[in-house]
Amino acid sequence: MKSRIGVTLLSLLLVISAVAIGCAPAAPSGTGSSDAPAADESQADEPTQAEGKTYKFVYQCGAPISTPYGDHAKAYAAEVAAASNGRIEITVKDAGEVVPTHEVTDAISKGVVDISQPNSSFDIGRLGPVVYLFGTSGFPAGPDPMEYLAWVYEGGGLDRINEVYGGQYNVIIPAQVVVYPAEILCHSNKKIQSLDDLKGLKFRTMGPWAEVMESFGTSIVTVPGGEIYECAQRGVVDAFEYCGPAVNWTMGFHEIAKYIGVPGIHSPNCSNLLMFNNDEWNSLPGDLQEILRIVGQERSLRDYLDVSTRDAIALDKYIEYGTEFFTLPDDVQIAIVERSGEFTQMHCEEDAVYKAIYEQQLEFVKKWRTRQEILQPKYSLFHES
Repeated sequence: MKSRIGVTLLSLLLVISAVAIGCAPAAPSGTGSSDAPAADESQADEPTQAEGKTYKFVYQCGAPISTPYGDHAKAYAAEVAAASNGRIEITVKDAGEVVPTHEVTDAISKGVVDISQPNSSFDIGRLGPVVYLFGTSGFPAGPDPMEYLAWVYEGGGLDRINEVYGGQYNVIIPAQVVVYPAEILCHSNKKIQSLDDLKGLKFRTMGPWAEVMESFGTSIVTVPGGEIYECAQRGVVDAFEYCGPAVNWTMGFHEIAKYIGVPGIHSPNCSNLLMFNNDEWNSLPGDLQEILRIVGQERSLRDYLDVSTRDAIALDKYIEYGTEFFTLPDDVQIAIVERSGEFTQMHCEEDAVYKAIYEQQLEFVKKWRTRQEILQPKYSLFHES
């Protein structure tokens, strides 16, 4: 199976090269015929109205702009500007600067914001639990980043996402961005060593992980990322999860919590949707749509590599700072996997759309994982004995 991620990187280079040498885009299909008269040579080099127009968009970041989320949003804007030769200008705003973070899908649909990178879990109240399958942060025992990204681009996942969102909102998702690796299980001032330790614990989270935690007697608190620090300081929460080591370090969480819990079984993957207002998208010439799409797909891989590297560096920072780590016991992890499976089956029984998408995703990811288990060697020069 040919990897579309590799093709995406090559395609982006071709697009940028074409712009650099001044190649005009091919005429859209259906706009002319082979026996049409040749264009006047004196007008051949003059751009059409669409080619000469500059399109300006507002992009509200899906998380605080001071984190890698902001860096990646700004990188996307810069790469699009370069590839379009300045025909697209994207202004990146901080999370919550234009509208509250959890309302961004509505805002894009109405044209209040043009672009954003929302986590699909923001839309649970609008679209139901099916959004949990779309790369949401906090899908316990779900697919890892590469398994999920392969499903999106090679397994038909992007079409399923657009069918769900486009059926209710005036939006289009051309790519999945902010693809990040497994998160930190939690920051806390108490070790979690058994299921009993979860009872009565005031824990900040959202999405499927909130469902699983509540079933174990945990008290769930849901607040935006920018409010976590203050909530933890004031004792509103006893423990919390947000992102991985790199993002969380920039949030200063090491200053308010003694422990870090691992592994990130609650969120093996965190991916956000690159979402556009559909009317704005349709107003664009085809070549600019393709640039926005290709750069978004390219950022999928680049964001993952960047944050994975930053996470490795940040882990050293936590150790140097004196943060203590604890590992969730195997029996607790197994209980989490089993409970997550129970909720997944419940959603399948209640929602036919969820069931169809989950079963298709499950089949694809199993094939991908089987390949990994059969072909990828277990032992390596880089594995510590």
